[in-house]
Amino acid sequence: MARAAVAALTALLCAALLPSDAHAQKAGPLRLIKLPKSFSIELYARVPKARTMVLKEDWGVTLVGSRAPIVHAVLDSNKDGRAKAIGAIFEDLKLGNGIAWKGGWFYIAEQHRLVRYKAPNINTLA
Repeated sequence: MARAAVAALTALLCAALLPSDAHAQKAGPLRLIKLPKSFSIELYARVPKARTMVLKEDWGVTLVGSRAPIVHAVLDSNKDGRAKAIGAIFEDLKLGNGIAWKGGWFYIAEQHRLVRYKAPNINTLA
């Protein structure tokens, strides 16, 4: 499996499985996941209320929708599978949790509408 695919899978699992309350986070939920012998898992990034993701591999960025009014970008500027920076790139959304990328545009599904945004300059996060 390619390194980027493993990183994306890891981030997806972490985003989906990390509970939101501090007590449950201390329990270390990653250790509860049973994997085949040739697989491993580690925390890629902590994004508040993470819900959905889209990987933009050629940019070294993962966009994360949430149960909040924000879409975050997790930047891996040198593409080594380690998050270097996390920042909000779209704000004031109404539960912007569905994200897609097509031809220079980000499409974000909010609770009441679908909006299209021109791709922002992600490199300002680093």
